[in-house]
Amino acid sequence: MVTDGMTGFLVEPGEVEATASALERLLTDDGLSARFGVAGRARAEELFDLEKTAGALARLFRRHLGLLRHAFRKRPAKVRDKNFDIVRFVGGAEGDA
Repeated sequence: MVTDGMTGFLVEPGEVEATASALERLLTDDGLSARFGVAGRARAEELFDLEKTAGALARLFRRHLGLLRHAFRKRPAKVRDKNFDIVRFVGGAEGDA
């Protein structure tokens, strides 16, 4: 999510000098943290846009639901669990084979 130098600083774990240098830049450059904040918010809104994310998730569900339907057409229609009716879930009907 963080783009080094654009939305924040990335430093390797344990790199004390690199961490100190990044913190010093944030403390001495008056507008840097604000610029990182604006750029970070824009990046987060781009990456996690509700419509894009929901659309991608819906496509994923439709694709996997289609795979389930295909798989269960080759099996008996009455694949049931007392708490879950797979035939109804994948859109099949009694007697479909």
